[in-house]
Amino acid sequence: MMDYLELLGIGAIIVGLFFVGYELRQNQIGLQAQIRATLLQTDLDFLRSNREDEKLLALLSKEWGFENTDQGRHSIYIRELTRTAEHDFFQYRIGALDSEEFEGRRYMWSSQFSQPTYRDWWERSKSDFSSSFRKEFDRLLLER
Repeated sequence: MMDYLELLGIGAIIVGLFFVGYELRQNQIGLQAQIRATLLQTDLDFLRSNREDEKLLALLSKEWGFENTDQGRHSIYIRELTRTAEHDFFQYRIGALDSEEFEGRRYMWSSQFSQPTYRDWWERSKSDFSSSFRKEFDRLLLER
């Protein structure tokens, strides 16, 4: 009888350790998702301030070879959209975004970013993004 109780106790300990490990993994995913969201917000705040500061925008537009600030503003806007797409890609990879939601976003990107203006921008700017996101986005653009 004692052997059965000991086995039951060991089994309960093993199950408990499994759940502790599972909870730790969930907390890790949540923390990674929160860090990525914070990084994205910092990037977007910086890009928006560049887009809204007329003097800085004029300097950036000139440096980038644009004829006017509207082209510079548009370039920054595209970067904001792409940075958000990269964020979603990483959220999906760590498990914070499910595949159904990710596929919906991927479809939206393929329609938004299939325009020639965007494709030109992407070729000039893709080195600013992570290599795994570049591969995913290049594959996405080839599908269209």
